[in-house]
Amino acid sequence: SFMDWLFGTIDPIEQQMTDEDTYWGANLAIIEMMKSGTTCFNDMQMNIHQTTRAVKESGMRAVICRGLVGSGNDEAGQMRLQQAYEERDAAADCDRLTFLLGPHAPYTCDDGFMRIVSEEAKKNGMGIHVHLAESESEIEQIREKYHCTPIEMADKNGLFDVPAIAAHCVQITEDDMEILKNKNVSVVTNPASNMKLGNGFAPVPKMLEKGINVCIGTDGAASNNSLNLFHEMSLLALIHKGVAKTPQCISAKETIHIATINGAKALGKPMGTYITLEAPAMTEPEEDYHQEISRILAEQLRGILPNPDKEQSILVVGLGNREVTADSLGPNVVDNLFVNRHIVMEYGKVAYNRTKMHLVSSLAPGVMAKTGMESAEIIKGVIGETKPDMVIAIDALAARSTKRLNRTIQITNTGIHPGSGVGNHRNAITEETLHIPVLALGVPTVVDAATIVGDAMGERPVTLKELNNMYVTTKDVDQQIRQISHIICDGINGALNL
Repeated sequence: SFMDWLFGTIDPIEQQMTDEDTYWGANLAIIEMMKSGTTCFNDMQMNIHQTTRAVKESGMRAVICRGLVGSGNDEAGQMRLQQAYEERDAAADCDRLTFLLGPHAPYTCDDGFMRIVSEEAKKNGMGIHVHLAESESEIEQIREKYHCTPIEMADKNGLFDVPAIAAHCVQITEDDMEILKNKNVSVVTNPASNMKLGNGFAPVPKMLEKGINVCIGTDGAASNNSLNLFHEMSLLALIHKGVAKTPQCISAKETIHIATINGAKALGKPMGTYITLEAPAMTEPEEDYHQEISRILAEQLRGILPNPDKEQSILVVGLGNREVTADSLGPNVVDNLFVNRHIVMEYGKVAYNRTKMHLVSSLAPGVMAKTGMESAEIIKGVIGETKPDMVIAIDALAARSTKRLNRTIQITNTGIHPGSGVGNHRNAITEETLHIPVLALGVPTVVDAATIVGDAMGERPVTLKELNNMYVTTKDVDQQIRQISHIICDGINGALNL
């Protein structure tokens, strides 16, 4: 049975695995995933720091959780929770890594421990990754002990009160599906694993019909023998046609959607390009170094501009509060930007002796405390009047490590969520909300006090939660913001010079 395989075969092997075993296993897994097209993966693991080490070295992106097993407030469960935080905090210097809390399953986490994990997730702004309703033996065990289904148990104990990923969901009822839909839980179907272990087929067509966000995974290599997502996609499209006895069930287009868009939604990682420029001397008075960073920035921006060789109207938005120096990066950039839309509209390109050029305009919308409006609302209004083809947004960010403070430039074509780094969640500025492409640039200019203490101590202080709301910047932030804004401004000017 599934339980015999898990606890009789796999668990004893896992208990023997060393950190080095885990590290090299993670490297082999990443190689296989990269070769078959995966760019970001979600993993629940036991030996902390090893998968994250492999991710850092490989360039891959990952969403990681330390598998949690516990009973009530037992010492072992609390130890695993602290390991989860330790691993998260140790990886704060890598923006390709994010973390969830991972209560393993209802048969390894009792209801009391589930409640503890769900409260921890809420308190720390983290999501949940859990295995649910994988086998018939799990269903029987949970019904006998709690008189409900695994899905109902997870829901009752708060696991779905935060963004949640539920792996497998093979043995589920209509009521279970309603819970998954109503709580916006993302379901990860693993067809090869479910077949290999004799657990059956998840009702994927029904879940899709109900509007549940279904994505696809391979499960671990032990229960699959492969981490090739294309193989999994092929299985997904084929087996449900056979089960439903119709060739129209789960089309190739739906399969691609499940493996890409739905997966990105589940992980909170919009599909797109993510670039980090490491510039450790960006705040030093070295003109040649600044020019080189601007040149590289221009090159990277040109690489992700939609239709880079076509004339376009581009709105550059400087987000932030110009009266708070550490938050004034965006306004400072647009203050020095080369804007030409007004001249070209009045006199034509002949004013610049050019036959081809982008029309560039800029905006610093300020902050809601000053304007009474969301930045996104102001931007939408300007877009409605000026009809730009795309937006470039610049904002100051919160660092997850003191090593990154004013030393990196982050670039993406997935837009930006202003204020999210310091807990001020404002309306998103993305292609989805503005209906035109949005590139975003950011530089970490502040860091919370807990991170400073954690970097100094080697671990994050769990007893000083109030430090999480105290943000700190450098003493010479005025000069640093000026220098960084000129670097970014020169980079954008270079990128937009046809």
